[in-house]
Amino acid sequence: NWNRAVDGSLRGAVLTAVAAARAMVAAGGGRIILIGSANGFHAEPATATYSAVKAAIASVGRGIAADLADRGIVVNVVAPGWTRTPMTEGAADAMSPADLRRIMPAARVADPAEIANVVRYLVVNAPSFLNGSTIYVDGGQTAMSPSPPL
Repeated sequence: NWNRAVDGSLRGAVLTAVAAARAMVAAGGGRIILIGSANGFHAEPATATYSAVKAAIASVGRGIAADLADRGIVVNVVAPGWTRTPMTEGAADAMSPADLRRIMPAARVADPAEIANVVRYLVVNAPSFLNGSTIYVDGGQTAMSPSPPL
């Protein structure tokens, strides 16, 4: 699991960013958005490898933002929380609204379009001074500690 996660998610993100950066340097600038996860900030049971890789993606984003800023390239990371995808559907469907409310104020799973809208904003409308940041799109999950069932 470790090798697959590092090779697929981390190495894939870094190699893609490097290829994009080369083209952007030649073009005089651009924007790179890496996709991390709220799990890069906090862990859930059975997610140690996934969480470590997503934390590394956020760190790589900060590092390459610092390396490329003088070349007109802005780099940010979008870190989604629970989002309806094939990977999360079974678990997300099994959670009641009360279960979801205990882990995030939004008490629901995000639609992928909500994540895409943040990526679009970072590419099209965000100021270039927003650089090297990780934007959590997680319904407030990283803002609160899970509450025990009452």
